[in-house]
Amino acid sequence: MKPYSRLFLFIICVLPFDAIAFSQTPNDSLSLDQAIAKVVSGNPSVRELSSSVGATTARVSQSEDPRYPTAEVVGSYTRLGPASQFDLPGLGSLKLYPLDNYDAHVAVHETVYDFDRTSQSINLAQSQVTIASDRVDLMKRDLAFQTARSFYAILFLRKSIDVQNSQIDALNQHLETVKKKVASGTATD
Repeated sequence: MKPYSRLFLFIICVLPFDAIAFSQTPNDSLSLDQAIAKVVSGNPSVRELSSSVGATTARVSQSEDPRYPTAEVVGSYTRLGPASQFDLPGLGSLKLYPLDNYDAHVAVHETVYDFDRTSQSINLAQSQVTIASDRVDLMKRDLAFQTARSFYAILFLRKSIDVQNSQIDALNQHLETVKKKVASGTATD
């Protein structure tokens, strides 16, 4: 098992129980799950990577295009003039070419064999979709880990402040007791 897999397993399995051990004060407004959800949903990098998944998905359908035939219609018109003509006695005038020329073409192109190039480009595009979605999941996991670490650091610091405040209170009580003893004469300054 890889080291980062162990860490991830530790986070998933142990940290929810740590949340019970570090109970939150009643005035806390966020739980760990809410903090992670807010960080992941509000992060612009996650949104950017999620949109890149959509873009790579579109590339998959774009790479499938060579499999389908294409049709093309081309039309043109040409006016030639002045028309060359000559007269034949008894038959009338004869034009050598028509003045209005119309031309239309319909073409259909279909790839018969492309040496597996299209399939390879489709496979590449699909692997890029997988990579993009894995990057989104990795970014979310990293953000969740950093959020959990910060969350528990804040809880630890709060508990540390509470302990130090209780020590200060105990020292102040001892100081008051010593001041009373000095005032009554039972202790020396």
